[in-house]
Amino acid sequence: MPDGPGFWRIEVSVIGVTDLGGWEFTLDLGDGDAVDDATLGDFPGSSGRTFSLLPLEKRPGQISLAALSLGSAPPGASGSGLLAALRTTSAEAPIIGVADAMLVDSSGRRMAPAFRLFLPAVAR
Repeated sequence: MPDGPGFWRIEVSVIGVTDLGGWEFTLDLGDGDAVDDATLGDFPGSSGRTFSLLPLEKRPGQISLAALSLGSAPPGASGSGLLAALRTTSAEAPIIGVADAMLVDSSGRRMAPAFRLFLPAVAR
């Protein structure tokens, strides 16, 4: 969604997870697209578990973002919701693709998705 002239908000969400303990994703960016800022969504901490958003890792044409939590209690969030929101600078709606994504539970075990579906990221 437009977030002011030349700025766009990209939301990254999950559906149907259990005991979320951390996540990481890498996005491919179109030429001229730049991510300026990222904020943690409400879903990761919705169970009362504390999450830390790690600094953005920027590379030409890509950006990676991760969040983690420590300890075994309380359990991680279960269900669906917003992981993070990114603010991009682009004259037109940015072209974004998901290059990689990983979720782990509160024990640090990688979650095996029931199905893997990467929809195109939509700037709103």
